[in-house]
Amino acid sequence: MMIAAGCVLMAQPVSQFAADYHPAVCTGDMPADFARYGGTKVKTNEAACHALFTSGELLFGTPMNAYVEAVAERLLESWPELRGQLRFYILRSPEVNAAAYENGMVVVNTGLLAQLQNESELAFILAHEIVHIQEGHIQAEREAAKKERRATRQTLPDVLVTSQYRSREHETEADRLAFQRFFAKTAYSYEALDGVFDVLQYSYLPFDEIPFDRRFVEAVCYHFPDDYFLAAVTPVRAREDYADTLSSHPNLLKRREWIRRQVAVADNSGRSTFLQPEALFREMRDRARFECIDSWLTQHKYTDAFYNSYVMLRQYPDNLFLHRALYMSLYGVACQKNSDGFDEAVPPSKEVEGEKQQVCHFLRKARLVELELLALRFAWQAHLRNPQDAFAVEVVDHIMRQMTEDNQLAYAKYSDYPMDWIPSPVEQAEQQNEAAAAGNKYDRLKQGSANRSKVLPEETFTTRNFMLADLRQNPAFWNHVDSVKGVLEDEASLKSLHTLRNAELRKPMLVWNPLYFKLKLGGRNYLPQGDKLEKTILKSCKRLKINLSDIEKDSLLLSSAESYNHYCKLQRWHADYLNAAGNTMVLYQSCGIGEACAAAGTDHFCVVYAYSHPEHFIFRYMWLPFISAVLVPLASPVAAAHFFAFDYETKAQFAVIDVKTSKILYSSSLDADAEQTDAYLHDFVYQSLHDIKYIGK
Repeated sequence: MMIAAGCVLMAQPVSQFAADYHPAVCTGDMPADFARYGGTKVKTNEAACHALFTSGELLFGTPMNAYVEAVAERLLESWPELRGQLRFYILRSPEVNAAAYENGMVVVNTGLLAQLQNESELAFILAHEIVHIQEGHIQAEREAAKKERRATRQTLPDVLVTSQYRSREHETEADRLAFQRFFAKTAYSYEALDGVFDVLQYSYLPFDEIPFDRRFVEAVCYHFPDDYFLAAVTPVRAREDYADTLSSHPNLLKRREWIRRQVAVADNSGRSTFLQPEALFREMRDRARFECIDSWLTQHKYTDAFYNSYVMLRQYPDNLFLHRALYMSLYGVACQKNSDGFDEAVPPSKEVEGEKQQVCHFLRKARLVELELLALRFAWQAHLRNPQDAFAVEVVDHIMRQMTEDNQLAYAKYSDYPMDWIPSPVEQAEQQNEAAAAGNKYDRLKQGSANRSKVLPEETFTTRNFMLADLRQNPAFWNHVDSVKGVLEDEASLKSLHTLRNAELRKPMLVWNPLYFKLKLGGRNYLPQGDKLEKTILKSCKRLKINLSDIEKDSLLLSSAESYNHYCKLQRWHADYLNAAGNTMVLYQSCGIGEACAAAGTDHFCVVYAYSHPEHFIFRYMWLPFISAVLVPLASPVAAAHFFAFDYETKAQFAVIDVKTSKILYSSSLDADAEQTDAYLHDFVYQSLHDIKYIGK
């Protein structure tokens, strides 16, 4: 029944999303939590909150927040004092989760809202998190963990088993008290509660399970080989009775059975699955789903973005956001096809269940040039659908540039006729004589692509050679190809001139959240030292008199909802850039970033990230000092010192980027092994800034 109800809701679109969707923006006054946790000085035990409030992913004052707040109000009608202590936020994250913090915050992920089937399910989940705060579970976990770390007799497995058992006890209590103390006092339906555990059990699945139609990526003029598609996908298999010894939560079967026992003896008369209008729930859920797609694109999880956009296209066939998500997904897969991040973008199909497996199989099977052509087709069609969309043109241009540089966009490589077209001898003769009848040589040349000879299929042609046959019927398409090729030719002829590049680097630049993680000897976790690196960069900029933006990140983060929205956009662009992992591509988050750049006072960002960790003496060159000591005994003390010395491997990347165009204006990298890793890193930063200062002179 729950699954059927979910499908009915899925079939009813929200009219305001029919044409487009714009990612959520915050409104209203800045919550006081931002001033407490968003600044540069926070307590050590508040580091998690600091990371949350500076992530650029936390939302307040959106319609999703309003919906969650309304549900919380109903749960807490009899607890006014507690209600005044609690704050509710939305986190832009596709993970199906909600979290409570000991300071009274409840954070609900968009991924959870996107998978819910009704309002009653949300009410129980919020009640569960409220109990964690009310009963002090978070503080108890933290204090117990401290004591266990101090204990020396317990082994690490013993500590883990003990802590997870304690966590499961808290989760069981949270379920019990959520039902008895809060949920039972409302008019929400008891019968809807079983669906909560469906949401949790199948949280890794897409918004819906719909067979992927291969015709979605094919056209009349071409088709892919049959082995690009699976005859059948692996059925979904999600256990709810898994062993939970090492889990922080009891297995779902135990939780589900407890709730069923309570519901079996409870009276559901007068209760309702929805206390707010059902249409409002659908609107909230679809907003969350759009936000998840936006997040997947930023995280470069392109299979999730593509398939879920395909699912939502049933409701919103003309939605411009979804069409952008589709071409960006294909474009991203093409850019990462031969990179280390490809498995993250497109997981191996054998690791995936359900209908999404078909998409994974296809995207992994398709060749690079086929993916580029498919992305080009989708982006060009999006451009025709909305000619004002300059971002689609940017993506089209980049694909055309890349293919031209790889010699994959030559006119004669693409047939003007469909894949299964077999011309008669008469038709072939007519096509060969068609161009000659159009006038003299110069008239034909002046007409350009409008009067080129049509390319007939050849025996060596494969799918890729037919993938532009329909697009070439529109002269504007190949004229655009010619214009891109012309730009490339001009750039090549001016390659030796640095005047333009130097002028670009003279603009003000903003140093944006440098990342530096260092693993100390004997440590288990990388320690963030980004603030330290940022001070080094700013000090070097001041010394070299490099022009920096006057805007400070904290002013964007803390001053108002409007400026915070700009901060979020820039922070998400930064995440997009890091996830690109060095791949040259048009970044998704550069779309619509103009206002945020204006607020930041520049569109040139300095991005630096680095990490260092000790190299173990057993593995690194250990044989060299040993041989030295054997051959030259007098060198034994020096050899011993080298033998036990710990060098740090340090890697760093420095770049100045035009965030509007995703163009890298300057980049440099560091790969060093040394004991004084900070000194190497500081010198690298200074040298990079020095190059920027004097480049082209």
